[in-house]
Amino acid sequence: MPLHAQPLEPLLSSSPTQPHSAGILSGSVDRTLLRLALPIYAGYLFQIGFNYADTYFVGLLGAEALAGVLATMFTSWALFALAEIVTVGVLALVARAIGAGDSTRAGAVVVCGAVLAVLLGVAVPSAGLLGVEALVGSFQLAPGPADAATEYLSVVFLGYPTLLGYFFFESVFRGAGDTRTPMVILAGSFLLNIALDPLLILGADLGPVQIPALGVRGAALATVGSRAVGCFVLAFLLWRARTKLGLARPEGAGKGPAGTPDSWLQLARRILGIGIPASGAGLAFCAIYFVLLRITAQFGTPAVAALGLGIRLEAIGYFFQLACGRAVATVAGQNLGAGQVERARHASRRAVFLSLVGTAPIAFVMLVFPEPVVRIFVSDPRVVEAAVLYLQIVSWAMFPFAVEVVLNNVAAGVGDTVPALAIAGIGTALRIPLALGLMALGFGYPSIFWAIAVTITLKAVAFEFWFRSDRWSRDAPPAPAAAA
Repeated sequence: MPLHAQPLEPLLSSSPTQPHSAGILSGSVDRTLLRLALPIYAGYLFQIGFNYADTYFVGLLGAEALAGVLATMFTSWALFALAEIVTVGVLALVARAIGAGDSTRAGAVVVCGAVLAVLLGVAVPSAGLLGVEALVGSFQLAPGPADAATEYLSVVFLGYPTLLGYFFFESVFRGAGDTRTPMVILAGSFLLNIALDPLLILGADLGPVQIPALGVRGAALATVGSRAVGCFVLAFLLWRARTKLGLARPEGAGKGPAGTPDSWLQLARRILGIGIPASGAGLAFCAIYFVLLRITAQFGTPAVAALGLGIRLEAIGYFFQLACGRAVATVAGQNLGAGQVERARHASRRAVFLSLVGTAPIAFVMLVFPEPVVRIFVSDPRVVEAAVLYLQIVSWAMFPFAVEVVLNNVAAGVGDTVPALAIAGIGTALRIPLALGLMALGFGYPSIFWAIAVTITLKAVAFEFWFRSDRWSRDAPPAPAAAA
């Protein structure tokens, strides 16, 4: 039984166990993808729970506090995207090294990635704390929400090293083929966050211990604190399970794709060469949506609310697609490292299929029953009308969205992220001129919704052409004799 399908206890055991790559490099692709994807999806549901818990308890402080925290959403997305500068490259190169059976190279990737993560963990908080007031000023908030946003982000920036650390250690586990352990730790962090939120936000009298009400700052501390615990637990488990995961003490930086030895600087460049384009795509997405939000705002609160609610409602489908993508990133990366290009290609196609199957019922509900779904969250008739229109327009694009998300993650897993950056960045940026053009023709705020749906389809087509080009498999090592 592969390690990632076992209970958590074997991670702490010193007895030998079957390598993670055994279930990834051979056997049923569908079974492997589902075994990897389902824990990831469960983890994403817990991630949604983080957001909902903070939103609920901050909402008890009043509208201004809630507006301030919600206004930081795009900044939070940007911070997650910045983490990918290190994490995407580490995942891809760990997967390639383990697939090739090179445990010392895998260990070197982890060590080099950890150094880069420390540097990033110092640079981002320093820049963030210096520029937090200017950043919040760009949100154009009223004084009350602006103060709340500044308080919240100040704590998040201070705690960013632990957030980055959690994502770094998670990427190592996922690259090695273990998606269950990060999911279990994330679940524990989620429960801790729920426990800390009311204590730190509202304060508590616990007899000898008096906890002051910290308000918005308490919400940020609860999130950062629970993530910090998860980070330290993952670090401990990674150290204990490093041999089972396929990681060995590095002897130098190991060998690169051409089979020649790398220097530590070359290895760092390889990690950043994969991670920076992936991060750039995420940052571009945040910036473009910030512009779209400003365009939508001219049509009033109902249109803005519909855009935000629509994104949240489609998240259930998106996170399943993303889970399939993250799973196949590991499978494709390890098989490419093992020279099994056909298995990597087959796994990618099966991941797209599974993503489409999982997306179908969600898209059906969005298209056929949009109003009952929307009314679960909002009753304002103007918001309901706009949100229903969003779901009806975007529902048909959920199928090409599945293709885009999965193949984008395949690009990350095999380390070919420059074309992915171009496709994702240009395709998403097209939403702005397309929306403005449709608005000029008199289509009103639905222009934004149509622009989103059309560009999703264009990106899916572009990723399909990229995948068929086979450029992602050009530096794969020769296929092993048994697989030839």
